Amino acid sequence: MANSDLVQALKRGLDILRIIGNAEHGLRLCEIVPKLDIKPPAVHNLLRTLIHCRFVEKTEDNRYRLGAAACNLTCQYDNKPFLAKIETAILDIGKVFAESIITYSEVRNGQIKILRRLNYFHPGLIQVPQNKYLKLYVTASGLAVLAYAKAEEVNALRMENSFYEAGIQLWKDIENLETCLEEAKTVGYVLFPYNEPDITKLALPVWGVNGEFTGVIGIRMHTPEKFDKERIKTIQKILQDTLNSTGIKFK
Repeated sequence: MANSDLVQALKRGLDILRIIGNAEHGLRLCEIVPKLDIKPPAVHNLLRTLIHCRFVEKTEDNRYRLGAAACNLTCQYDNKPFLAKIETAILDIGKVFAESIITYSEVRNGQIKILRRLNYFHPGLIQVPQNKYLKLYVTASGLAVLAYAKAEEVNALRMENSFYEAGIQLWKDIENLETCLEEAKTVGYVLFPYNEPDITKLALPVWGVNGEFTGVIGIRMHTPEKFDKERIKTIQKILQDTLNSTGIKFK
């Protein structure tokens, strides 16, 4: 019998995802059931499982729509060519800054997720971390997101990460943070102001072809000698030239 070896519960769950994904505003249970050859209680149980795994979410008006996990998979699929360019850029940067850890991060589901990473202990090896996230107020990449991301994204991140819980100990006062962010908007990069001895942390925004903020290249480098602003400008130019050569743009 055709398809008799398929896992029917999985197939039905994927059918539900496809049906919901084709509905712009989501669907109610009574609208989903007629599209499937399954009894309503079984559909309801499948939806409960999909909600638990965050592939589906239920709205206040009892509509079912694709959840964060499903959207994340779609985003990863669509982003493959772009991330391939990012990988090329990271490898090029790693050749220039030998003792560095380089990351590329994006805002995903209300968090700053590391999508690609290069560690100087493993030169030439691009890592794809699973569920690795950066803190908002205490990393150069987090500050870059605060400085360059869309206002609605920044507001959502600040709501989820209270400065007075997660940032006050480092910054002492919110005015110090805001001054740093304003400077970052002016110069086009973030130099983390509280670096360890002989360590410099730098982050630069990555902009899409339409000028929208896309993500952040973060670099943690070993710098035993004095690291002044002229050297920062030189590094910024090298980073921009490296990334622009791969088709990724900076403002």
